[in-house]
Amino acid sequence: MNPANRSASAPYHVSRRAPAAKVGPAKVGPAKTGPAKTGPAKTGPQKPHLQVASEPPRKFRKLFVTGITLGLLGMVAIPFVIVFIHASLLAGQRDLDHLRQDLNAQLELRQELLFERSLAVSPQRIITIARDQLGMVSAENIVYLQQSEPAVS
Repeated sequence: MNPANRSASAPYHVSRRAPAAKVGPAKVGPAKTGPAKTGPAKTGPQKPHLQVASEPPRKFRKLFVTGITLGLLGMVAIPFVIVFIHASLLAGQRDLDHLRQDLNAQLELRQELLFERSLAVSPQRIITIARDQLGMVSAENIVYLQQSEPAVS
């Protein structure tokens, strides 16, 4: 509808123009019988011309349908997104728990190895291994050598 044809007092969807003649199939109905009425024309008050209001523009309906569709799609999609986020968080927490268990196992192993190392380097253990496994004996007379002064020439 052209905005120039609208009247200031009429809503946007009502036209004040006379309807155009419609061409279409002929109306089928009971045949009129009898002589045509001929008589004086009625001069009483004339009925105003009424016209069926046209549909609102499709732009608004399309926008409304699009909004409702997006709203429903959002209502369906949001729970899936929330479930996906929770599943990701649970998988991350499971991985974190496994890493913590591995870290604790490695810390225990480290403590055991440090203890074994401290036993391995103890002087008592070294003496025991030297005497029992290698056959070393303690000297009865320990002779200490003195370094002589070098001769000056």
